[in-house]
Amino acid sequence: MKLLKIAFWFVVIILVFIFVIPLFLPDNVQIEAKTNIKASPETVFRQLNSLKNWSNWSTWNQADSAMTVSYSGPDFGEGAVFNWKSKVLGNGQIKIVNSLAYSSVRNELDLGERGRAEDEWVFKKLGDSIQVTWNFRAINLRYPLGKLNGLFLSVTMKSFQLEELAGLRDYCQKQPLPVSVNFIEVKPAKCISIADSATYTELSAKMEAGFTALFKKAEAQKGSITGAPFALYYNWDTAEQIHYRLGLPIMETKQLACDFTQEGGKALMAVMKGSYDQFERYHNEIQLFAMENNLQFTGAPWEEYISGPGNTEDAANWETRIYYPVK
Repeated sequence: MKLLKIAFWFVVIILVFIFVIPLFLPDNVQIEAKTNIKASPETVFRQLNSLKNWSNWSTWNQADSAMTVSYSGPDFGEGAVFNWKSKVLGNGQIKIVNSLAYSSVRNELDLGERGRAEDEWVFKKLGDSIQVTWNFRAINLRYPLGKLNGLFLSVTMKSFQLEELAGLRDYCQKQPLPVSVNFIEVKPAKCISIADSATYTELSAKMEAGFTALFKKAEAQKGSITGAPFALYYNWDTAEQIHYRLGLPIMETKQLACDFTQEGGKALMAVMKGSYDQFERYHNEIQLFAMENNLQFTGAPWEEYISGPGNTEDAANWETRIYYPVK
């Protein structure tokens, strides 16, 4: 009889725990974790704004080597989707629903039978570091088991968040600084110019010959050079013809008439110092910056050669300014 009473009260306690306590638990649970990362805002943001980049630092999926993953939507930003299927971790989906360049990323999580959740990553500049705050919010927890699970989330989820943030920190702090891109206002410039085309292998020699011809023309006509030489690229096709225009800003005279005006207006600009093998990286990062900030290009990009092989043999002293006109 005594054992029956013990068993009875044990069952009562279990039932109260499962069905009564959840009545007083919240429908939503929020857990927050933070870390400081000595890296640029662009570096940290790009690791979170592209779901494909999460594999660089997240250890979450290592719990199941048989997990299958897929991506859909854009490569980064709003609408990017990551799906996974796992016998160990269950099935689910993460979707980026809001992205504010270098400031925050917000995601929606569909965890199937386990419910839904929201993620928000917020970035704040603190001296030479970025403070990353990760807010996880389990929403509309189901009665009774979902609410009971929420009771323990503050412990289990917090330790998981700190582990993931440590992985993000360690990865970002090893990355090189991104290209510094600035908004500027470009003044229009009257120029003498040469429009031409070349294959990728011909380009360097034809540009050198073209610039030589422009400088000789300005010298012969006693033209006053008012700016650095530049190359405007109408396309970039390394397999076919690259169409471009070489320009030299001058003060127009009766003897030397300008044949081209480089239009002014708003532009993105990056300063590249060093050898020309960095061109691809700089152009790619300016284009990425524009996409992250929802900017539209309004014309062809150009490179302005402040100093180069004609000024010094030391490539470390070469300076090129790269421009992309934007609205």
